[in-house]
Amino acid sequence: MKKSLRLLMFLLIIPFFIFADSETEFDVAKCYDSASSNDALNACASEDYALADQKLNQVYTKLIEQIKGNINPDAIEQSDAAIETLNRLIASEKAWILYRDTQCNFEGTVMIGGEGESVVITGCLSRLTKERAKILEESIIQPKIEY
Repeated sequence: MKKSLRLLMFLLIIPFFIFADSETEFDVAKCYDSASSNDALNACASEDYALADQKLNQVYTKLIEQIKGNINPDAIEQSDAAIETLNRLIASEKAWILYRDTQCNFEGTVMIGGEGESVVITGCLSRLTKERAKILEESIIQPKIEY
């Protein structure tokens, strides 16, 4: 039973490896492979999620700063567009957080009530957070936004 639980957990977590961040030294795949208990699996998932959340916060902050850099009191139209862009980004982030949390709670139902439920939920949080960071990062890579 424990082997089948570990296999199921591994199969559920495989998609998270696709978004591995080569900049970090934490190797989530290695962590999961060496985990010998549910607590160890939870620790792996939590560390991966913490790193993903840190990356998202960095990207989000950089994007906010980029947009704020376009607010210019001498160029009202440019400033109005930048303020609207900022407001839409903030609204988007709030909606995305609600989506992420509810989606991951849903994904956790594959192990509902079991020891692995929290690992699945945290793994999902990590995966979606990495995806969101990549989406927002694509907005930063573009040249400075001109209005």
